[in-house]
Amino acid sequence: MRREAQQIIPGLYVGPYQSGRLLEPLQMLGITHIVCIFDVREKLFVKPRFPEHFAYLALEVRDAQDQNVIRIFPQ
Repeated sequence: MRREAQQIIPGLYVGPYQSGRLLEPLQMLGITHIVCIFDVREKLFVKPRFPEHFAYLALEVRDAQDQNVIRIFPQ
């Protein structure tokens, strides 16, 4: 599994939580907002690391095929 963010369309990256651990690479990519999607079991360790540099949105989403992710689209 890759451990860095991957650009999926211009200006939009997806990656594991670990890819957001270093400030400089995120700034070099021009990242301004970070969306953290986590399962309830991960709630204790998914915290904004650089709140003074990025806008964060944390969403608790159950890791299951029947999870209704459409409900988070308005956010």
